[in-house]
Amino acid sequence: MVTGCSWVKVAPEARDIPLKTLAEVGQCKYLGTATGKTKAKVTVISRNDKKVAKEVLDLARNEALSMSGNTLVAKGDLVDGRQTFAVYRCLQ
Repeated sequence: MVTGCSWVKVAPEARDIPLKTLAEVGQCKYLGTATGKTKAKVTVISRNDKKVAKEVLDLARNEALSMSGNTLVAKGDLVDGRQTFAVYRCLQ
């Protein structure tokens, strides 16, 4: 069944990278942006919105890890399986 599938594997080190608000990262160093994109539909069947959002966030977490980031902030809404995040390095 398609709705049970997940195409994204999050790196173990990236699993705990939090999604925060802009107000919570005032003392953090901005590193750049990460964009997560996955399939919102398979053929003509729409995928579960929560699964798509989780996959996009996991992709952004992987990218943040590769940038030495440890915090994400959404820069916009999830649209057609794509979302952009700001990547920060925060003291924790």
